[in-house]
Amino acid sequence: MRKGITTTTVVVLLVAIIAIAAVAWYFTLPAPAPAVKEIKIGIIFPVSGAYAPFGMDCLKGVQTSIDMINAEGGIEGYTVRGIVADSQSTPTIGASETERLITFEKVDLIVGSYAGPLCMANSEVAEKYGVPFFEAIAKEVAKRLDAVLLPTISYTYIQALRNYPGSVSIRSDTLKALIKDVCRSLFKQGIEKIAIINHHIPNDPILRIASEELDGELGIKVLYIMAPFSYIYEKVCDSKRWYGWIVHSEEVETSEMLFLHPDLVKMDKAVKDYPPVPPDIDHFAVDWRTFSKSGGLGDPTVATKEKGRKILEIAVDYCVDIIKKAFK
Repeated sequence: MRKGITTTTVVVLLVAIIAIAAVAWYFTLPAPAPAVKEIKIGIIFPVSGAYAPFGMDCLKGVQTSIDMINAEGGIEGYTVRGIVADSQSTPTIGASETERLITFEKVDLIVGSYAGPLCMANSEVAEKYGVPFFEAIAKEVAKRLDAVLLPTISYTYIQALRNYPGSVSIRSDTLKALIKDVCRSLFKQGIEKIAIINHHIPNDPILRIASEELDGELGIKVLYIMAPFSYIYEKVCDSKRWYGWIVHSEEVETSEMLFLHPDLVKMDKAVKDYPPVPPDIDHFAVDWRTFSKSGGLGDPTVATKEKGRKILEIAVDYCVDIIKKAFK
């Protein structure tokens, strides 16, 4: 066994668009007060203590993302401001700093954590105050597996949605390189069991290629998992899917958000939308704005909090089962 963290440790990484994939800028993003021209994001990582080397890298990534958003004009005219807190690699301090971000700094949402114990402590405080903390499925999976939880990768490849306000896309090569660099760093620390939980369908082929290349380069198996949407529709949903593999801002994702953060969901703006399917959607990169005004494809109007609870239970059970079988 190589030096570092034991290889029996499982690391869980969530790849998504602000965690639960895009339950739509269109009707879930919080509307800042007109007099305030900024969105405040609390960023909490261990920038001192045992996890500091990893926390600093994560912090730089988030700050770079914020700089990129602001360079493009912000989000619908609002500047994004990151407010940094240091958990000092200690859950109790992380919880205290999370509370400070919420009660004193008045942030709109929180990202960060790095390690499983830090995430648990921070997210419990955020839940208490009703402030979004984006790591729901991966958090529960890590808890049940006693795994190390890494921060969510909140920016991804969303070329089809790039023309909707608030959308920020990175290149597929950028995402693949990021995943490979993270996995290489973990491997150097002695971690050889890495599970990536993905909630954005276009990521899937990118993750597969990254996994194959890491296997050839380092001989490690990087597991990538996505929730079983077909099974979820069969067991939970009342609506039908718009088309094939596409799940976007409809009954499933809206139900998830109603369960996790009901205060952010504006159901009065939910629109049932089943536009004609472009004949070349399986063969070309089609801009969704050419056929959908809202970006929501399906029927979010039938979403409920209870459905969201069931969906997340199914997703967590599925991910835990896959990881246990892969790394037994």
